[in-house]
Amino acid sequence: MAPLFFMRTIVRIPGLRFKWCSSVEMICIEIKQDLVGDWYLWTQAYTLAGNLLTVKRSRLPLKFEHAWEQLQCRCMALKARGFRRLASDEMQIELPFYTRE
Repeated sequence: MAPLFFMRTIVRIPGLRFKWCSSVEMICIEIKQDLVGDWYLWTQAYTLAGNLLTVKRSRLPLKFEHAWEQLQCRCMALKARGFRRLASDEMQIELPFYTRE
């Protein structure tokens, strides 16, 4: 494995996050990057009462471009099901993104 060029201690895993809600459920979809630079697609679903329903994680690392396409497809599917994106959380971007050669 190639070394990371930008290495520092971080508390939060960098990535992109979108939150969608219906009348009874909120779904958070994220692309997250692990500490060696691999990308994973995460989905978390909550009732509006705040109870965690499911946590799903992609088992295989994805290239960033493919993970971004998957996130867009999932968001479009949620919109078709009547979900709307939360205005207060349009998109959160956490940095830094790590790169490898």
